[in-house]
Amino acid sequence: MTAKIIRFRNKYNIPGQFIWLTFLICISPSILNWLGFEFGANQHSINFQVLDHLPLNLQQLEVQQFQNGRFIHIILVCLSVPIAFVTAILAFIDYSIKKDITTPIVGVALFCAGCLDMFHILAATNLITLQGDQLIISQFTWTISRTFHSIILILGTGIFLLKSDTDTDNSVQKDDNLVYYISAIFFLLTFLTINILLSLKTVPDLYYPGNFIQRPLDVIPIVLYILSLIFIFPAFYRKYPSKFSQMLILSLVPAIFTQIHMSLSTYPLFDNHFNIAHFLQILTYLIPFTGLCLNYLQTQQNEQLVIHTLDEEVRERLNAEALIKGVFNSSQNGILAFHALRSQGLTIDNFSLLTYNLVSQDIITNDIQLYEGKLLSDIFGSILPAGYISSLARVVDNQPVAGWEQYATVIKKWLYIAAVKFGDGIVITFSDVTNRKTAEQDLILSEKMALTGRFARTIAHEIRNPLTNITLSMGQLKSEIETKEDDLDLYFDIVKRNCERINQLITELLKSTKPEELNFVQFSINSLLNETIELAADRIKLKEINLQKEFTHTSASILVDPGKMKIALLNIVINAVEAMPAQCGILTIKTTEKNNRFTISILDNGIGISSENMERMFEPFYTGKAKGTGLGLTSAQNIIINHKGTIKVESTPLIGTEFIISFEL
Repeated sequence: MTAKIIRFRNKYNIPGQFIWLTFLICISPSILNWLGFEFGANQHSINFQVLDHLPLNLQQLEVQQFQNGRFIHIILVCLSVPIAFVTAILAFIDYSIKKDITTPIVGVALFCAGCLDMFHILAATNLITLQGDQLIISQFTWTISRTFHSIILILGTGIFLLKSDTDTDNSVQKDDNLVYYISAIFFLLTFLTINILLSLKTVPDLYYPGNFIQRPLDVIPIVLYILSLIFIFPAFYRKYPSKFSQMLILSLVPAIFTQIHMSLSTYPLFDNHFNIAHFLQILTYLIPFTGLCLNYLQTQQNEQLVIHTLDEEVRERLNAEALIKGVFNSSQNGILAFHALRSQGLTIDNFSLLTYNLVSQDIITNDIQLYEGKLLSDIFGSILPAGYISSLARVVDNQPVAGWEQYATVIKKWLYIAAVKFGDGIVITFSDVTNRKTAEQDLILSEKMALTGRFARTIAHEIRNPLTNITLSMGQLKSEIETKEDDLDLYFDIVKRNCERINQLITELLKSTKPEELNFVQFSINSLLNETIELAADRIKLKEINLQKEFTHTSASILVDPGKMKIALLNIVINAVEAMPAQCGILTIKTTEKNNRFTISILDNGIGISSENMERMFEPFYTGKAKGTGLGLTSAQNIIINHKGTIKVESTPLIGTEFIISFEL
């Protein structure tokens, strides 16, 4: 698009109609003369002695006929001068738009030439008094004004030809000053020229009858115009191409024809060539004025093209932004762009949020509100590991991309976080991988359960057989030994009791690790919880635990084996009660329903669980109680999994523990 604009701007060829029309107008008076048309004013003299005796209307007619030539002369010059003035004004307007320094300076030159033409008409009409015959004054001031016109145009264009192409200092202030200085010089030259003319004691006669060229000094402007046409103006156009500079060259054609006609004019004023010359003089100002108009039109067309091009670019950019924004917001990952905040030592202290997509807020949840300018530490301070600012700062300094998985305790989600360099900042992408992590944990748990089940069945088989033999052998031994010694009966009872204890533990282990037969029925979840709480009511009352129920007001129900599920929930509730101190405990049981899942939360403010013990929570025989078997939570987990539910634990030492059980509705 930019190349297209440049080509359009450099296309300065003026329409050919202007050239042919200019030549046609310049030669048409001669053609009309050849056909018999004359443009001179009839010379009429007044006999003032006879004039006094004529009626008033005839006196007015005589005076009007006498002044006809002067009226035509004034009209023609008065058409030229305003065009010169308007051209100068338009030149400065063009300069204010395009900042082309050549236009106002040439415009000022034309304005000064117009001032000399105005002086010429004022002197010719005797409104300015010069010493000499009125006809001689008119011819003399004409020659001076035309010569001044050619010289000042040569000065106005020639100074730019002398300007070096290596001068690259084109500041606006410097250009403005140059325009002011040169304009002041041109005005001073004009003033001095007029002042010199006014100071002449007598005006010289420049008319030489009998010569081939009766007004030879009028040839001087012709020579200057021809030199300008051949050398100066074309060079000026090549250096500063524009429609104005091209039309300036074309204006020399009527200027040359003007002087040719004036040099052929006979001594009396207002003859055929005199009037033709003053008519063609209008063209010498009108053509540059037209060039400025074409320049302005060209500028308007360029502006329209630029505006159209910019509109297209804006539309393309808006479409691209809409596309990028669509992709940005359709991403399933959260995307946050940050700008680095540096201290005076240029060390990165923090990051400021530039933009984010909609998914970011959904993943982070409303607990952490996002907005432009928010600090990264306020967003991820409770999520990222210690020293994360330094790690991210190294990414800005072109270190490898940072990426890690992190459990966000505040929002209770697993996040995968990655950071890449973006300008003087970073882009952080993060995704909620809680489901994947849960699936991985469930898979590991299933494998552990399966392994534990196989191990338990193997142990049960390997232990029960010897245990049965021991039991039978001890019974046989007891029957064969007939003794009345109480000590032997005591030992037999100890062996029997421990064998039964071992057998009971093996049975419980097998129950906790193998799928049980479940009798599913549709059962209200709230009713299930209330019945479970009722089973633990004695323990809760005994330790004076404050029970808080926050149940969702819903009639949701699930397929469940009520008996088995109450055992699982009761094991969890009893663990929570036993973990809390008496009289200070707060047990909170609440339910929520979201995305077609029902979640049960059992929260206590007990001693909590350390991170080391958290990993072994559901292992068989692992317990922190003095008299516990370590199979309660294992059994609860097995029951919940058999109901296609999930169970997870969140705990903070000395603050409390929360069991979160979730089912699909």
